[in-house]
Amino acid sequence: IKKKFVEEIIKDDLKEMNGCISNGYFKSFIVLSGSVIEAVLLDWLSEIDQKNYFDPRERDPSLANIIQKLFQAGRLSQEGKEKADKLRNNRNIIHPRRHLASNVAFNSDICKELILDLKAVLAERKNKENE
Repeated sequence: IKKKFVEEIIKDDLKEMNGCISNGYFKSFIVLSGSVIEAVLLDWLSEIDQKNYFDPRERDPSLANIIQKLFQAGRLSQEGKEKADKLRNNRNIIHPRRHLASNVAFNSDICKELILDLKAVLAERKNKENE
């Protein structure tokens, strides 16, 4: 059931991301990219820890902690960790104070970079699944 739920979240977010990029909703795209990476990595960590972190009764680990735990467990490479952190940091720029402090522009270039980063992390997940 959890797997189907996670797949639906990711599928819906990816579909919405396509609409965002084609309509110039770059900030929304960035938020959704953060949602996708969090769903994928939280699912991965759930498998490793043998816990269902999607269950509201479980402690909600931060995305930074999820990334660190996957890296320490040897699931994410250094490059994968950096890309996941980049997605996390960009997602966090949506907060007004962080956005003002970062001076990052929401545009198609940043979205294209994030797509590549997301694909790279997803590829690591898939490769580790097949090992």
